[in-house]
Amino acid sequence: MKLNLTRIWMRLVLRFCSRHRRKTIAVGGFIVIGTATLVLLYGITTGINDCMVMNSTHLHSGHGLIALPDTRLLPALIPVIRKESRVADLLPRHRSSGLLTGEKGAVPVNLFGVDPEKEFVKTAVSQRLTAGVVPGPESRRIMVGSGIADALSAKTGDILTFNTGSGVGLAGIEISGIFETGIEYFDNTTAFMPIGGFTTALQRASTAEIAVFFSHPEEIRPAAARIQQQLPAGISLRTWDELLPDLVQLIEMNTISMMVIMTLVYLLVGFGISNTVILTVMERYREFGILKALGITPNEMVFLVFLENFMVCLLATLAGLAIGGAMVAIAAHFGIDFSQWTSHNRYFVVTGVVRPRITVAGLLWPGLLSVMVSVGAAYFPSRIAGKRTAADMLRFS
Repeated sequence: MKLNLTRIWMRLVLRFCSRHRRKTIAVGGFIVIGTATLVLLYGITTGINDCMVMNSTHLHSGHGLIALPDTRLLPALIPVIRKESRVADLLPRHRSSGLLTGEKGAVPVNLFGVDPEKEFVKTAVSQRLTAGVVPGPESRRIMVGSGIADALSAKTGDILTFNTGSGVGLAGIEISGIFETGIEYFDNTTAFMPIGGFTTALQRASTAEIAVFFSHPEEIRPAAARIQQQLPAGISLRTWDELLPDLVQLIEMNTISMMVIMTLVYLLVGFGISNTVILTVMERYREFGILKALGITPNEMVFLVFLENFMVCLLATLAGLAIGGAMVAIAAHFGIDFSQWTSHNRYFVVTGVVRPRITVAGLLWPGLLSVMVSVGAAYFPSRIAGKRTAADMLRFS
């Protein structure tokens, strides 16, 4: 009996939807457009967050950074880190702080000894060259930030001297290139030189670091935790979210802003749906009056209106998710270029092209909000249909 009754309800709902196509299309259209738009907006927000993380990590620090007090620790630690399957690449560096001196002045810098064939392929510093070229593997040539070049009034081809506080240094260093990232601190204090150009004394006086890049950025934390277990006491792997807390807060603010926008959009959609359903209920008083005269109870009438709107909402939500997902996929394929509006933003120094990304949350939240708001919008109209008596409805019609 229950099965037969369920079939009757479903047949009634389908009949109502087919007989009142304009209402069905209007309500469904509200939901499809709202859901698809918010899936796209959520995908763009996720893409912007991804782009900021990529720009920040691929400039220098990587997804994780290990600071070492002695360069002699590098040979032992590199194989340990490479054992982690999620590690895509490592960039070991020597780091020495000192004074870089030219003919027209001196400036404090952090000089990094690197493997140019790996460093300038994996990171984006070489893409920000404004003059010259990257130094060769074995040369005693240096690539400096634009702030350093300006402070020294230096250009490519000029000769510099580097000295540490302990008296260890290098003389006769030629500027091979000048880069400008737009990040003032980085441009004013950072210089790169092939590790082959470091003297033995300078290598021993230097500290070291390892920039770690992971193949799956979403699995950074568990992979970093596994690596940390293998590191000696006192040495830690700091992930990008620990190195860049301001970026973490910016991403969280973007996510919260997106949730506020989603809520506001669906409130507007809900008002539109509620008005449409109220008008439709009033137009169908005769149908509802006949059903009540045949014995349908007020609760069953409320359930009938709810069921009709729930089915329309569910199908429209699924259609909106599919259309929104397709829009995100198309936008991700071609990319959205925000370079015109991000040229002075430190989190877009590598590229301003955003590729939207579909996530579970990006489908789940619009879908849930769509169903909740749409069904909630049908509450008041369904109560109207449930409270009126059969005589009132037939008299009204």
